[in-house]
Amino acid sequence: MKQFLGILVSFLLWSCHSGFNGDYSNLQGYWQIETVSTNGQVVKAYQTNLVVDYFELPNAESGIRKKLAPKLDGTFAKTNNSEVFRLIEEAGDHFIEFTTPYDSWREKVVRLNETELILEDQEGTQYQYKPYKATNILGDE
Repeated sequence: MKQFLGILVSFLLWSCHSGFNGDYSNLQGYWQIETVSTNGQVVKAYQTNLVVDYFELPNAESGIRKKLAPKLDGTFAKTNNSEVFRLIEEAGDHFIEFTTPYDSWREKVVRLNETELILEDQEGTQYQYKPYKATNILGDE
């Protein structure tokens, strides 16, 4: 019984860990949102995306997130939507703090690797992203 309780406690501690170790090297690039979840329930699933997020990290402490609209030829149309951000660590948690001329907010990095990005806002809503691969469906070269 003690062994079972030890395994259970270890599992619970492991599952509560943020899953992110502070390595932002995979953040650079194009990400498309897959789902939005609240209280563990998916409230919106995206089949297609009219806009993708491009994260640009010119240094280890800050960057820019731009919203780009994919075009049929595999290129992107720029939008007027972009936010500067800072990378912050507080009490072992990692945050991206966004700023625009109109607002500022932060999102917790729950998970980041080469295949997944999960951000959580201050209300607990989670945004799950996957890498975006541009495709030329027109066949032009």
